[in-house]
Amino acid sequence: MQTVAQRYAEQDDRTQPVPADIMQAIIDIRQQKLPNPKHLPNCGSFFQNPIIPQSHFIALQSTYPTIVGYAMPDAW
Repeated sequence: MQTVAQRYAEQDDRTQPVPADIMQAIIDIRQQKLPNPKHLPNCGSFFQNPIIPQSHFIALQSTYPTIVGYAMPDAW
């Protein structure tokens, strides 16, 4: 599956995206998902934190002891 950034790279006859391609891809995705802040202000984030099983979080914590996580009572 091709990413948005890869499509920008191909438009400029490159095989790999450069940081500017990634930046433009993020801008385009944000514009699709969020209203225009000039008309309706927003906090600006369109990323969603993953919800994983508690056992998976515990396994991650053993490798990354400083990882931050929040209990999701309905999910755990």
